[in-house]
Amino acid sequence: MDATKETMDNLMRSATVANQELYVTITEDASVLDNCDASIPALLRDVAELRMDVKFILVDLQTIMRSCFETDKAYEKRYHLKNLYAGMLEGYKLLYGFGNMRKRTLWARMGDDLQNAIQENQSLFGRLKDSYDEITQRLLAIEASRTEQDDRNLTYHYDDDLLLVYRLTLKTDSEEKAAERYIVFMKILGSMLELGNQIEICEAGVGKLLPERLGSHDDIALMIVQKVAESMSKHPQLEEVLATAVERGAKQLDSYADYKKGVLRIEDYIARSIQVKIEIPELGIMKQLLDVQMLVSFMMADMATILRSFLGAGSKYEYPLLLRKLTISRVSTLNHLISYRKDVSDSMWSRITTVIPTDNQELQDEAEKILLALKILRKQGDCDTRALYVHLIDNHKYHSNVPDIIKRLEDVTILSELQSSQEVVKMCGRVSRFMAKLMNALSEQARKSRIESSKKLKGQIDGIRNLTNHPNCPEVFRNTMRKQMDDIEKLLEIDGNQIR
Repeated sequence: MDATKETMDNLMRSATVANQELYVTITEDASVLDNCDASIPALLRDVAELRMDVKFILVDLQTIMRSCFETDKAYEKRYHLKNLYAGMLEGYKLLYGFGNMRKRTLWARMGDDLQNAIQENQSLFGRLKDSYDEITQRLLAIEASRTEQDDRNLTYHYDDDLLLVYRLTLKTDSEEKAAERYIVFMKILGSMLELGNQIEICEAGVGKLLPERLGSHDDIALMIVQKVAESMSKHPQLEEVLATAVERGAKQLDSYADYKKGVLRIEDYIARSIQVKIEIPELGIMKQLLDVQMLVSFMMADMATILRSFLGAGSKYEYPLLLRKLTISRVSTLNHLISYRKDVSDSMWSRITTVIPTDNQELQDEAEKILLALKILRKQGDCDTRALYVHLIDNHKYHSNVPDIIKRLEDVTILSELQSSQEVVKMCGRVSRFMAKLMNALSEQARKSRIESSKKLKGQIDGIRNLTNHPNCPEVFRNTMRKQMDDIEKLLEIDGNQIR
């Protein structure tokens, strides 16, 4: 076995074991936090919450890293790397926050509670202040830029302008850079856990102890999910179908992105070359069509990537974490395509229906049927579930969402996500086929429009030619105008056969 591959295999096995050990204690940590009454010092409660949050972040990121290193497909690596960066940012946000929310995060609260403990017992807790401050400086050193926060939004939410998501995907290709960032963040999380251990020792010195660990994770639900995944993985055709879906989706994205960049170059050329502002509706329509095709291609490639990771998960604890990403992709796609609001007039699909040729009743009817089918696919509670899976911190109440996430993941009904995702994939295939028909219809409409315009222009040219045949027309003017008319006809490729 190649030494590098052997090293990576050993690392992946170690990560799987570590994930198992960490995961089983997250629920226990949550139970400790729930059982903290008024007799437990605030600083000790902070430690219980810190352990729970940090362990979940570690398990989540290690699951992503394992998926990344186990694939040799460029698109899949980029997908996992995007999610690694987004996951680190979300973990950072949970613990330390950004901007004005920082003063209400766990780490800030822990700092205040540590300061209070120091004032009460300087000799016991004073030595911990340097460790806290040192970790804080390390957190500040890796604070995400505004661009990185925008990238996180594109990863989790997509965008109406799918070229932004495409460019992010292309630039996220360095495993070395991601690994360096990951290692730095992991070391900070490790230092946080060590500080928590030191705090617990100090609290024990004054007779304050955390409640016993009473919680337990739902092994039965996880085992059911595992059995389903193992059953699916026994079908080699499924692996082949998913691998093909990733490759096809990636190629389609490249193609649609090139088309859209071409449209943008035309718009830019017109803007720079023509002093008068001019609107060309066809270019705007083309961008809308390409964005829908890119959204569908992203979803297809992303879901196939997630399912390939799901089938190759290292332990039963990774299965629900990966299924959670299916929900995020599915709901984000539907939110852009049809919107979860009651008024869907500003959705991608509603905008697309406005460009269907009015004389094409077949497409009009099909678009209406697809709209109704898309509305049915929007399930009650989808947005709340997606928001819970994405946001590790409740942005309104400023408390950790980790206990609720774990509870949702360990509910066997999470398997319904496989069915829901399958339904959306089928529907997006239908949307893609509709878009191909619509593009052909618009192309035919444009061809007929050009012919009609050519006929009108031909009539104008013939009229000018007739004027030059007048006996009183000066020879110089006659020759000049005839030459100009000939040049116009050649430029527009107008001839008798084309305009009949």
